[in-house]
Amino acid sequence: GDPGRPTVATLAVDPARVEEALLLVDSGSTRETVAEAPWPATADRARGLRDTLVEGRFADATAVLSAQWQETQGRTPGLTTAEIDAVVRLVERAGGAAWACGRGPGGLLGVWAPPGDRGPGIREAVTRALGDAGVRLFPARVDLLGLDVA
Repeated sequence: GDPGRPTVATLAVDPARVEEALLLVDSGSTRETVAEAPWPATADRARGLRDTLVEGRFADATAVLSAQWQETQGRTPGLTTAEIDAVVRLVERAGGAAWACGRGPGGLLGVWAPPGDRGPGIREAVTRALGDAGVRLFPARVDLLGLDVA
């Protein structure tokens, strides 16, 4: 498709499985508002992430998201703080991926941590590690209808 145009792809899995892998985390930090959009994903990374989600390869999405965060924070001054970096490292040590959400002053992080197929998995390890560190977690919801502007 056209690189600048959104496309639609059908997931090979129930969207609830995607929802199970997403968390929001309060890093307890504030930062300056970032002037530039924080997630200027390369076309290859965006395609790679799309492919992992469409094909239901959730564990592979972790590496794509981690690499994108590393690349983005290196190019965007003020995007992260010591507290955000500490939470990202904690999530990554437990097997997940984390990134700062938005470009405003908040310290909210998105976390990708898929649950295990038949038992405890990355999600459980990440939530345990974050809980032990006293980090506040929020479940994320997937909007199946998309943006509706009246």
